[in-house]
Amino acid sequence: MIRFIYVFFIFFLISFTSIYGLEEQKILLPSIQKEYKDCSLGYIYVDSNEQGSGGGHTALLIQNDVFHFQRVFEEFFILDKTNINRFLFNYSRIQNRNIHIICLSILKNDELQFLKDKLEYFHKKDNFIVYNFLYYQSLYKSLQAKKFNLPALLYFKFQEEDFIDFLESHQINSNKLYHQYNYNVILYLLELFYHFLPQKEISYNSEYYITINNSNIDFSSLKKEINFYLDEWNKQNQMLLKSISPDKYLSLLESLVYKQILIRLLENQLIAPYFLIEFKNLSIQPLRIKEKKISLNKIKQTYYKNLYLQLNEYNNLLFNAIKEKQPLIRIQFYLKEITLLCNQILLLENHFDIFDPKIGILKTPQLQYHSLKLDKYIKNLLLDLMIPAEMFFQSKINTLKENHQRIFEYNLITKNCVTDLIQLITNYTNNKTLNIIFSNLYNSKNFSHITKGHFIPYFSYISLKKILKEQSISYKEIYYPSFRNELFLKNKLKPLKEISTITSKIYYFNQNDSFFLFFTERHIIIRPIFGFVNLLSSLGKTSYEILRLPYSIYENNISISKEVRGLFFSFTEIFFISIRKGTFLSNKLPEIYRVIFFQNPEPIYVLYK
Repeated sequence: MIRFIYVFFIFFLISFTSIYGLEEQKILLPSIQKEYKDCSLGYIYVDSNEQGSGGGHTALLIQNDVFHFQRVFEEFFILDKTNINRFLFNYSRIQNRNIHIICLSILKNDELQFLKDKLEYFHKKDNFIVYNFLYYQSLYKSLQAKKFNLPALLYFKFQEEDFIDFLESHQINSNKLYHQYNYNVILYLLELFYHFLPQKEISYNSEYYITINNSNIDFSSLKKEINFYLDEWNKQNQMLLKSISPDKYLSLLESLVYKQILIRLLENQLIAPYFLIEFKNLSIQPLRIKEKKISLNKIKQTYYKNLYLQLNEYNNLLFNAIKEKQPLIRIQFYLKEITLLCNQILLLENHFDIFDPKIGILKTPQLQYHSLKLDKYIKNLLLDLMIPAEMFFQSKINTLKENHQRIFEYNLITKNCVTDLIQLITNYTNNKTLNIIFSNLYNSKNFSHITKGHFIPYFSYISLKKILKEQSISYKEIYYPSFRNELFLKNKLKPLKEISTITSKIYYFNQNDSFFLFFTERHIIIRPIFGFVNLLSSLGKTSYEILRLPYSIYENNISISKEVRGLFFSFTEIFFISIRKGTFLSNKLPEIYRVIFFQNPEPIYVLYK
């Protein structure tokens, strides 16, 4: 019987394990800037959940950063890097998953930095490949659709007729429209727009800036210092003009948008570019908010008051940095942090659902300008070049796929979040002990990892502890409970009410979860009974979705695959295996629990010698 359960468990993991890429978080944690001191090197295991993987997830902690392989956009399998506090928040809070960390102290500081630098290199390399692939793909589609969205232009106030007149009077360089070092017509148009700006003395579009009421600090007292930084900023932009970067004019336009913040500081007016977007009609559009104002005169006592406190702190840091004439890069960093915080606060102040997947925050000022007049003009301009340009972009896409097949592949047994991470550790550590430990855990030259189940995150974690004990290597284990389990630990929940999804005071059905009635994680003895009821309820929901299929198919609202997935999760519970815990992507969470939700989870320590 035990052997049957083990075989079934392995089969289930092989059939349904999948890895999802992290979304960019819309909430900045209160402690995101603080140093993480609990562990300098840690092997992380995140247990399963319905929106996670059947066998959990694996990551490596080095100092403040977490490196882990993620499947992003369902097309790439890349090495991701995220701050440990963001990682804990995403997995323990939003995804409601328990986190376990094995902390090791076997690397010296230089060895730790060496490994981190190597993983950092692969992280940047993978992201660069993904960026290029998506970039070329986007350009290819825009050429086919004869539709051209110009990033960053919405932040400037100009008449499109004047810009078209400028284009007609300008000698167009046909080769630049699809040259490999200038990529496409969009980047070339941005270059022309940059040269167009000084001729018309273009002003800035206040509709796409956030106003911050900040009466406590007088930036106008630093006019001399601010003018110094404006001169330095101009010199920086002149240096960028001399570079051969393909998107340097986009960077220059973004730079002008940020630079406007400093210019307005001369009049003691604090502003920030608007980054909020929504996905509507298959395109990205600015999120419609009437009043784009934030007041720092009185900090509101809400669950996100820490965002206000951080914004106030960064304003003071900016003032002191300008006063002390710190490097320009430090000033620019503060401006970017202020911008991100302002956009997050504005989203919350206007009561938008921060978990709505159709709402996002840009990383840079790239709100896109689109005009039918410009589309028509560019189409005529490219009439003779359209076909060779399409062929060029398609060939670039094919070349990227061929040359970088590594990040376009994912294989559950030999190429997943465990196997690829361990291979990087063993290949790029200069510490023999660490190499031996992880070589015992996974070796690509033989298939022992398959028979031992080491390709599964859960089994790799417990096997690592076994290896450490066999080699008498001391370690410390840290456990971070899931959001729901932490509430139980703090006696914030009533166990009887929290048995069912219907009676629960914190769980709300959302589009990420299949339909189920009972939570079984904390109920081992009666888990098969709850699992059987969940199986029947999931079967009923699946049958309902099948019956309404002829109607919903036209509404593009088919959820059968999700409910079929729910059937399998319910089936595992009959065999005492609890994978589903429910996610907490809901804006309906009561205020009393939000305070805990938006804090880092509290660790529980276990020491092994």
